[in-house]
Amino acid sequence: HFVFEQARAVHDALDWMCPESERKAAAALLVRFVQKVDFGRDVEGHLNFLVDCRRAFSRAEAVQELLVHAVNGLAMRTLRLARGSHNRRTAAFVKACAAYNQVTIPSLVEPFQQTRLYIASAQVALQNRLAS
Repeated sequence: HFVFEQARAVHDALDWMCPESERKAAAALLVRFVQKVDFGRDVEGHLNFLVDCRRAFSRAEAVQELLVHAVNGLAMRTLRLARGSHNRRTAAFVKACAAYNQVTIPSLVEPFQQTRLYIASAQVALQNRLAS
């Protein structure tokens, strides 16, 4: 929890007056922090952490992009844990992952980045049989 608060302080210290190099360096640190966190088999706990990250690091585009990829990874990990066949609980979880991405992707500024993330998320949704 302490490390999360420190990461949030780094993010909150950034504003439009900071040099671009500082913003990129801070975003890279935040990305590494998010990548280092692993909840193991507790995918719901990990998703909750990523929800907190989306809220805490909303101005860091690189972090927002990473969060979409991380949530897609959680959905695929859940499919593996379910051995390719979802039950009611795991199906609801991967739907929550898809909803997370539907909220997160539009917050990104770059249209091509949005498109790539929508395509990646759609592929994950198809693999999880959320659409046919």
